[in-house]
Amino acid sequence: MKHFYLLIALLQAGNLFAQDSVLQRNKLGHVEIAEVVAADSLSASQLFCNAKLFLNNVFANARETAQIRDEKTRTVATKGSFPVTVASETGEVRTGKTYFSLMIQAKDHFYKYTVYDLYFAHKEETGMTTYASLSDRQGLTMTKSQWRQLELQTGEFFDGFILDLKDYMQQRKLVCAEDLQANRKSGNRKD
Repeated sequence: MKHFYLLIALLQAGNLFAQDSVLQRNKLGHVEIAEVVAADSLSASQLFCNAKLFLNNVFANARETAQIRDEKTRTVATKGSFPVTVASETGEVRTGKTYFSLMIQAKDHFYKYTVYDLYFAHKEETGMTTYASLSDRQGLTMTKSQWRQLELQTGEFFDGFILDLKDYMQQRKLVCAEDLQANRKSGNRKD
């Protein structure tokens, strides 16, 4: 019975912690931004092409990101980052990067994007880099105000990032190199 009460207390504490966050969380309490978006007149092939081109435009530097493209499931995935600076009430400033994973899955007439695995990396004065998960705020000692700043900056970044993604995904005139090659091959067979 003691364990039951302890479990309830821990769940309540987790709920209070999650309510303090400005970022979306999944059922497990991890930071995750996800949405299924309708794209009425676009095929899975066109949406997959748009997703690949979006990632190529946004993450042009191969050293900063890794991309995976699965033609069979029409899924693209990448890892990316953006700079963040947070300050405490005492003037302590932490500058680093927030890293994230992004997956886009394309189907006929809709796609789903998921942003997950968010963590903040900060280089200490000693030269050592420390990492902190945005889901559980573990790994780095920061004030509540600093965590809030980090989450606000992250939320603002993704507000703009997702708007850009949605605009790009709705384009109908984009053509991928693979599609051109397939059209040329099928066009040559008809002659």
